[in-house]
Amino acid sequence: MNFYKSYSLVAVIFLSACSTTSSKSEFAEKSVERDISSLPEFRPFTSDACSLFPQGTLLDEQAWQHCCVKHDVAYWVGGTKEERLKADQELKACVEKSGHPYIARAMKWGVRMGGIRSPFSFRWGYGWKGRRPYGPLNEQEKMLVARYWPLVHLPMYIRKTPRIDPIVELSLEDKEPYLSIKKHLDVHVSQNLERPRVVHLRDFPATYQLYTESCAGGYFLFHMEAEEGQYKVLKVDTLGECQNLK
Repeated sequence: MNFYKSYSLVAVIFLSACSTTSSKSEFAEKSVERDISSLPEFRPFTSDACSLFPQGTLLDEQAWQHCCVKHDVAYWVGGTKEERLKADQELKACVEKSGHPYIARAMKWGVRMGGIRSPFSFRWGYGWKGRRPYGPLNEQEKMLVARYWPLVHLPMYIRKTPRIDPIVELSLEDKEPYLSIKKHLDVHVSQNLERPRVVHLRDFPATYQLYTESCAGGYFLFHMEAEEGQYKVLKVDTLGECQNLK
């Protein structure tokens, strides 16, 4: 019992809003061909799963991780207060279904306290640059969500630590390991990538996720080796629409 109470305390202090694939399948049907240059910036989906909260038990380290990733989808999109409450309730139900009712209560308490419209990466509506107020998405915003919606259904690589702003504009970065990524793209991808952006997933092994509007429904995953400050690309996984780039 003390084990669960200690988790409850951790939840209040550390829990970042994890997130539940709500039935926003409408985004898959939205047209994404319209000009988006004048629209607010919306970032590709990323997840740090349960953030600083444990993702499982000692015996099963990922016991409820899938619940957190699903919950992140809802928090990435944002919306109304009612939609946020529904996402948090679905997170609790998912963790309960995994056989951990005390953890489920602690997690719901944590996301209700920690997932408010803060400046942090786990806030409600964290996909939007800046703080988006509560409220339903308009048609332009739905179009932007639809543009990146296919990423939600690709294999997800979890960031180990939450970051306030996890996405780096590759075109503005001039240091390792981004130079190594640029060099690899110059050799293996002939066309210029539109707004390439990189997420640093983990250090050991060094792993970076690259998104580009040239293939919004996909991404590159760079596996790298670091030695004395120099990065070498060992392997690149190309997923979704990015497989069509030449």
